[in-house]
Amino acid sequence: MQIKETDKILLISPHPDDEVIACGGFIAKYNRQIDILCINSSGIKHEYDKLSAEEIAEVRCNEFKSVMKFAGIKNYDITKIFGIPPMINQIEKNFKHYNSKFDFKAYDIILVPHKDDNHVEHKYVGNVLLKKCLKTSGYKKGLKIMRYELWSPMNSPNYYEDITDYINKKEELINLYASQSRSHYAERILALNKYRTLSSHFLNPEKFVEAFYVESVNEYLGKYNFKKLFSITNEYKNGDKRKVITILGKRIKLKTIK
Repeated sequence: MQIKETDKILLISPHPDDEVIACGGFIAKYNRQIDILCINSSGIKHEYDKLSAEEIAEVRCNEFKSVMKFAGIKNYDITKIFGIPPMINQIEKNFKHYNSKFDFKAYDIILVPHKDDNHVEHKYVGNVLLKKCLKTSGYKKGLKIMRYELWSPMNSPNYYEDITDYINKKEELINLYASQSRSHYAERILALNKYRTLSSHFLNPEKFVEAFYVESVNEYLGKYNFKKLFSITNEYKNGDKRKVITILGKRIKLKTIK
């Protein structure tokens, strides 16, 4: 896949900071083309927090907005949610809000977490919520879904974005989330971005890449072309006819029909 200057891109982030941890280099590189939807402000009170869950959600919303401005993202939205995780029920209650803020039919590329991410809310956003949005609003025929790495690496990426020229900007974007500084996300994810050069064609050890899995919207939604998976045709040879069944690319020839 090649990203064109005319492509309109939507990045869906489960929580504030997920977007820059997973795709900070991609955002910096294509910021003029990207809109960002943050699903859940993740207002969660831990034992060490002095603020309430609602106050934490407000802090994270404000951090997200500051990061968007610094990244040069003009169209973005975040929903203020707080409580005890997982907060799937609250996310579902805000479904109409997500659809009202963004026209999913307008996008050429949509980014979500990969299907095997081991965080329950990340997996819900990537495997359930986006599908529901697309089925409700509709989508472009040629829409591509880009799955990104977040809480766990993916097994088989098929697309790599060279972010070497944007790695410092990515680190800055991550570190703007001051409330999350104890987690050292920049240090951790940049190590993965460098390691990913081993599985891509970027063998230079000074390079950094973000890895993705790209699929068509039909593949993502489970809509397959059954003519390609299974077909029955007639084959003629020396005046005789026989049926040929093709299943997953394998041809099975039946007896000749006289």
